Amino acid sequence: MAAYVGSRGIHQPFRVDDADMALPTPTSAGYLWDPNAIRINDHYGSIRECSTKGGPTLTRLSSQLAKRMSHGFQVQGTYTWGKNIDTSSATVAGDAFR
Repeated sequence: MAAYVGSRGIHQPFRVDDADMALPTPTSAGYLWDPNAIRINDHYGSIRECSTKGGPTLTRLSSQLAKRMSHGFQVQGTYTWGKNIDTSSATVAGDAFR
């Protein structure tokens, strides 16, 4: 027996605590933050953003193999693989871990 389950969400709420942050720049050593980078708007401390960019996905594959042998003896094995990418879990306002 084999089973596959997949789901995808679209237009899920995606919250950002500070949408006014300076973004890192790609270098040969990877992404680095410039300490002299200018924020988009220096007149505000932080700008909270809520948009509909979130799109979680779930993929799961489950398989089962069973074999009945003589004298009522049975062997069975199962395997489940799953992957979940969640881009939209957040609190209603702000960072709960801050």
